[in-house]
Amino acid sequence: MRPSFAANLFFVSLCTSTAFGHMEMAYPYPRDSIFSPYYRQHSPDWDVASPLEGDRSYPCQGKPRGPIQAIFRPGSSIPVRLIGPNNHEGGHCQFAVSYDGVNFVVIKEVLHTCLTDSGSNFNVRLPRSIGNGVVVFAWSWINAQGRREYYMNCADIAITGGKSNGRVTGPRLLVANVPGYPVIEEFYYDWNDDGQSLFDERDIISISRW
Repeated sequence: MRPSFAANLFFVSLCTSTAFGHMEMAYPYPRDSIFSPYYRQHSPDWDVASPLEGDRSYPCQGKPRGPIQAIFRPGSSIPVRLIGPNNHEGGHCQFAVSYDGVNFVVIKEVLHTCLTDSGSNFNVRLPRSIGNGVVVFAWSWINAQGRREYYMNCADIAITGGKSNGRVTGPRLLVANVPGYPVIEEFYYDWNDDGQSLFDERDIISISRW
């Protein structure tokens, strides 16, 4: 299910500079997103682009589950679109899925050059083994330059056409720069520690609906 972003162009032009002070996932529509036809009519959050801090806690900015925003099949690609003016000279992006909203398995990552060399559009292929049901699809970003931050948007999607007992195995989502987690300092310059060792040390986990 692909969105029509042409229909959203006028709406984007109305957004304030606060709403686009950083970066956010425009599709699949995250919780409380102004891009979602549903949330647009139900008190959208105009600052979804903000990093995790304060009430915007891990995971998913502390936002509860909402209605399904898109439907996909196992093995299909999610056309992820990120938007915003401040890419902080790139950084590390992770795309992950979860059944329970707690345990996230990374299914694609773009390290170092996310939002610079990589651009802001990504095709994220769902594992063929993923099971049917409601899934949380998450985008996270560790910025390369600037105040140490962690960004995360979550979209509620449905998987159909697969197995009821499917599962996903892969690296656990790396969380950083929020209380209780490691800090990855600025790594815009080659001589800075980019946190690669933390990525290398991630646990491999399996998740399923049951």
